Amino acid sequence: MDTDMFIIYSVNGIVKIPANLVRQYLVQGAALTDTLYQKAVGLVVEQLSTTAKIQPNTLNVWRMPVNKLDISFDSPIDGIINEYMMEFQLSTGELSINLPDGLLWVNEPDWQENAKYQISVVDGLAVCGEWEQNS
Repeated sequence: MDTDMFIIYSVNGIVKIPANLVRQYLVQGAALTDTLYQKAVGLVVEQLSTTAKIQPNTLNVWRMPVNKLDISFDSPIDGIINEYMMEFQLSTGELSINLPDGLLWVNEPDWQENAKYQISVVDGLAVCGEWEQNS
């Protein structure tokens, strides 16, 4: 069954929110910036531990260089696309990254020391972008 969607265009791309959810908020007089809306469009969370259970539609950023990550995914939110996102810089040495079983990589990453990575996972498909840090 197709669902009517409310579309928001932003610098980060297109965000689709089920129209019935938007109608409920407008009828109740709730602002579109409250908690449920934020869950739909995403937030940035600074991670301090290399072991984390990450929520969907949240960019998880490790500001300190890492060489080990143990990541699990929180439950998806019904009615929206759930994207699990991570950003980190690899320190020296080999990276040990543990992600939920069953993920498929578009292209398996070739981890490089001191490079910065961003990983996005939607519906079990993982995409990784890499760029080298300027000194």
